[in-house]
Amino acid sequence: MKNFVNEINIEQTRSIEGYLQSSFLEELNIYNQAHLILDCPLIKTSKVRSQTSFERAVQFNIIGEIQGQVICFLDTYDKKINSAESKYLTSLFEESMNILLGKVVTNLENSHNLSTLLSSPIKKDSYQLEASNFENNTFSLKYKLITNAQEYDCRLVINVLKKNIIEV
Repeated sequence: MKNFVNEINIEQTRSIEGYLQSSFLEELNIYNQAHLILDCPLIKTSKVRSQTSFERAVQFNIIGEIQGQVICFLDTYDKKINSAESKYLTSLFEESMNILLGKVVTNLENSHNLSTLLSSPIKKDSYQLEASNFENNTFSLKYKLITNAQEYDCRLVINVLKKNIIEV
């Protein structure tokens, strides 16, 4: 496992964006059942695309020196999935996001000395992603979830509501 770092300058590494960017992994093996591979690096965004009818979602809350939420989406567009596969895929997706975000939280603590906790997954049928619900610190990134059968697009929307840290 390696961290995704693109020649980040010193100023950026001391910002919330830099902390997050240096904490996400480029790839991750999920119990030899699947792999997550970074498809699009972390970017700051002011526009958040709404959930589509083909996306499954799970939310995690972040508490501690960084507070906010992460909503993870699994895109099943153009995939033929039966009921048994659907349950397995949903479980695999949720566990994959839980493991990935757990590693990110660990990296934030180990590399940047930021004490942060992650909630258990929160499932809802749909998420309304309206710009008014998000403050200036909204980020997005994408992963590929690769299983033995198929490859799925995953996108993560991170909304940092509060930072109890001092940015140098």
